[in-house]
Amino acid sequence: MNMKATLTMAALAVCIVSASVRADDYTDNTTSSSKSEKLTTDWPDFTKRVGDLMVGRYGQPDEHTIGHLVWRDRGPYKRIIVHRFPDKHFYALEQTINYPVPHDALGFYDFAECKVETDKVRAELTSYCDTEESNVLALNLADDILNRGRAIADAREAYVRTNMVALRGRSSNYSERLLFTVPDNRQIENFKRQVYESEKNN
Repeated sequence: MNMKATLTMAALAVCIVSASVRADDYTDNTTSSSKSEKLTTDWPDFTKRVGDLMVGRYGQPDEHTIGHLVWRDRGPYKRIIVHRFPDKHFYALEQTINYPVPHDALGFYDFAECKVETDKVRAELTSYCDTEESNVLALNLADDILNRGRAIADAREAYVRTNMVALRGRSSNYSERLLFTVPDNRQIENFKRQVYESEKNN
């Protein structure tokens, strides 16, 4: 079995192990499965499963088109997008949080089959992957790099190691929930204003 197939299986294993935790945290109990199925009726099987799972966790999307489902301000996320035909190198699930990105941050951080993108202007971190659990893991590791001085190589190894452990049916708190405080919209606007004033005065 090659590494990509192994990590995909691991991501699915993490999803199975921690699905009850995530669902209990954020499920909108008013959502019906029939509404979910209508939104993704003609979607490919894999992205349909991802879309239906997000509907089960976060309720009906705020926006839906022929190619995307979009939620705003749900759980810890500023934005959630499920792609019917995945872009960004074939990632189905895109999840964005408010984040005070340091000025020296790289534009991207790659974690095996996941990618985290930084946006200094919007003060956002966005993770692209195929499961929410893998996105949560990638965002936690990106925070370790950006805010706690963790080496990129070590974070990448931790990503692979955590997913491999998931194959044995064991979950990690790094995959279950964000381990840092996500700023609310008011706090992030204050941060962006401070950055702007600092740059203007330099």
